[in-house]
Amino acid sequence: MIVILISFGFSTEKISKDLIYELNKKFSNEKVNVIITSNKSLPFEILTEVNGKKYYKAKISKNTILSLAKDNSINKIFLDKKYQIFRIESIPLMFIDVARNQFLVNGSNINISVIDTGIYPHYELKDRIIIQKCFVSSGLYKCPPNNTTESDNATDDEGHGTHVAGIAAGLFGVANNASIFSIKALNINGSGTTSDIIKAINFSIENKANIISMSFGVPNYEFNDCYEDSVAVLIDDFTKEGKALFIVAAGNNGTTNSTIASPACSKLALAVGALDKSKNLASFSSRGPTTDNRIKPDLVAIGINVNSTYLNDGYKVLSGTSMATPFVSGIASLLYGFYFKKFSELPNPNLIKAILVTSIDLTPLLTNGFTQRNNYFGSGLINANESLRILDNSYFKTHNASKNFYLFVNENNATIKLTLYWTSNNDLNLTFDNITFNYSSNDNLEQIFAYNYSKDIYEIKVQNPFNDTFYLISNFKILDNYFIIESPSNKTYNLSQVSFNITISSKLVENLQLFVDGKGFTLNNDSKIHYYNISNISDGTHNATFVINNESHTIIFSIDTEPVIINLTSPLNNTTYNSSEIFVNFTS
Repeated sequence: MIVILISFGFSTEKISKDLIYELNKKFSNEKVNVIITSNKSLPFEILTEVNGKKYYKAKISKNTILSLAKDNSINKIFLDKKYQIFRIESIPLMFIDVARNQFLVNGSNINISVIDTGIYPHYELKDRIIIQKCFVSSGLYKCPPNNTTESDNATDDEGHGTHVAGIAAGLFGVANNASIFSIKALNINGSGTTSDIIKAINFSIENKANIISMSFGVPNYEFNDCYEDSVAVLIDDFTKEGKALFIVAAGNNGTTNSTIASPACSKLALAVGALDKSKNLASFSSRGPTTDNRIKPDLVAIGINVNSTYLNDGYKVLSGTSMATPFVSGIASLLYGFYFKKFSELPNPNLIKAILVTSIDLTPLLTNGFTQRNNYFGSGLINANESLRILDNSYFKTHNASKNFYLFVNENNATIKLTLYWTSNNDLNLTFDNITFNYSSNDNLEQIFAYNYSKDIYEIKVQNPFNDTFYLISNFKILDNYFIIESPSNKTYNLSQVSFNITISSKLVENLQLFVDGKGFTLNNDSKIHYYNISNISDGTHNATFVINNESHTIIFSIDTEPVIINLTSPLNNTTYNSSEIFVNFTS
């Protein structure tokens, strides 16, 4: 902005920032659509008036705008912007706006590869398209600009890819600061060959795409087995290596079961179905199971009447699982960015998938008589804010052996969402509080939704005799032990009274004792919290040992009640200083 202010030669406070951005691209006599507010009469179309302030609509040149900005009677000049339906209606339904504001994420420095018909250099997108590549070997019209089968120009000639990109990463889309790969593998008719799709995927991986968004597929009636499609196989291969997260449209051949398209049918692709804005399943949204009896789609997002970017800086309303998919791709970008901000490294894409299928709104399931993951809605409607909350609180575990975990439920009437996800072809099993839901031995995801649970600690069992790496995700805190030592902690206290608190599961603990420096104490019981307060503990180092089910767990803590003596060396008492800057110095 400093460069712009210098180039204009005067203060631009009366010009909105987005209009400054637009003017910086215009020649002096080029006209721009603007809104002008002023208390005096102007020779433009008046839109409304509020307390003497008039709102005018005008199409005027850059020079005229700069001249008006010097007029003291002008309040402000704004860009006459285009407003989109999807900002107003679809984004709040998936809590995307809440997530961005609460967690301050926008997809910055995360790469979304949109493999589609290319992307038109729309004003919402062009500044963040960092890579273009075209692989089109079929059809009359191939790669621009010279109709070759490969080029570095991926300009959209159909519109579909531009629409998809605007949802995922447009200025008014989900991840509005993500970096975009424009990869054209579909021709002007919206079709492409397997070889071109594979080239596009490989190019995306080689150039470090984090998320690969694919709003296309082969209808299921064209194949008997998902893995007869080499693209489905390739997605699984790359995903097992942790190369990228593949988010794929489930298909638009709904109304009957077993209509999931390929490559959405692949085990490790995140397949996305579509809802309308009332959270009803779209009639066209493809349903599971797959040909080998796995649940698909994995989840659903809004996909009907979505207004997004289109050719020639335009906008268009489209419907399809193609539109639902980039919503999830954009949310995945927000998760990637937040993970990097929290842990200073990029996440494994399989963890992100597991979080996404756990952070869902169950309303579409429950209103249609379902209580568990199913072949219509998958896990449910994606909830962006919930996904970031789960990540922010680290409500996940990664492990590679059979193990018992424990879920700390800190509220009553709780709905539990618990997901076990792995990438091998082996069959792992998940049990929560003696509940299990194993739909198919061919699946690589098990999920349990449990309802009306009280505050407590509950047991989770993962059976994994193959020592495969797995991801365990929940909407509550997952513990390695069946208790939480709340206090004391390994630190120094400046009071002689210390509280000894432990939260346990009464169902899992048979014997509980406390010893402080070898002396036994009986813990009081307050619901799920057991506690004891001890006064007059002497200064020095002490140990507290909790004996739980005959296992001992010791905490070392210290007491130091010696008051801190502070000697103030400056400023001096009753001294006048002739400077407004005074140093405060002390020793302790």
